[in-house]
Amino acid sequence: RNMLNARLQVCEKIHNIQRTQVFVDEITDFSAVQLAIMFQLFSNDYKTFVGAGDFNQRITNNGISTKEELSWAIPNVSIQNIKIPYRQSKQLYEFSQKLIDCYDDNFEQPKYLDIEGLYPVVGYRMDNLDNKAQWLTERICEIERQIEDKLPSIAILVNEEKEIEPLAECLNQYLQEYNIQVDPCLRGQVLGYENNIRIFSI
Repeated sequence: RNMLNARLQVCEKIHNIQRTQVFVDEITDFSAVQLAIMFQLFSNDYKTFVGAGDFNQRITNNGISTKEELSWAIPNVSIQNIKIPYRQSKQLYEFSQKLIDCYDDNFEQPKYLDIEGLYPVVGYRMDNLDNKAQWLTERICEIERQIEDKLPSIAILVNEEKEIEPLAECLNQYLQEYNIQVDPCLRGQVLGYENNIRIFSI
């Protein structure tokens, strides 16, 4: 009897979290196993599972990277490609397409989005901390010269938490003559002092 009661309690808990619809944002940041578990959250045969994401901008190591993995996790999934850029200038979109080797001169740009930005820059031979800090200083000073007012909000992203403080220390040495301060944002900190540049780990 105790075993039956325990089983009923477990079933009740599962029933309470079941849904008729599931939406997953940044779907490529989840593993195939995680997505398969999410797919099992449905309470009946009328399953509506919707996900959105980009295989080319996954930020986790264990996320899915192919359509085959997605199809394994969610049987009979229908995949729709959206080729409309958003949150990007035309120049940045073109640059990103060249990086992933699928550049298309005739990309579709929304009528309501008409952003002509500056051309992106790439740094090479960033093999040591000093080179990175010097290159970043030059870019930050370029921004300051173009704005001719106060610096906009600037974030620098690094791969790992342990890279934050050394880069902040080195960058502060380069930027002190320009009266610009860098804040290392550790352990999920998001706020810094106004006008300071912030460094985060992905």
